[in-house]
Amino acid sequence: MWPFRKDADRGSGRTRRVERLGERIAESKRLRPLSLDPDLIAVAMERTRRRTVAGLWFFLALGLSFTTTGVQAFLAGDAGTDDPVWWAAWTVEPMFAGC
Repeated sequence: MWPFRKDADRGSGRTRRVERLGERIAESKRLRPLSLDPDLIAVAMERTRRRTVAGLWFFLALGLSFTTTGVQAFLAGDAGTDDPVWWAAWTVEPMFAGC
């Protein structure tokens, strides 16, 4: 008798599980029109766009910082930090990456 709510519901098959599933179905029927609203879809797309652009900028900066040090070391060669060539070598990779 445990799965039945009342003795009167035995014949109808209205168990707790059936009632819970019925409530979930009713809720999903109310949610569907809301989730298909064009304004909500536009907001979700904008949020996704922002995250994608932020991720792209992050990985661009990460890759640029990784490659710039190697390019600077190659171009500067044996120049010291007091040499203008050493400082100018830092600008080469970011200029090419921006093109």
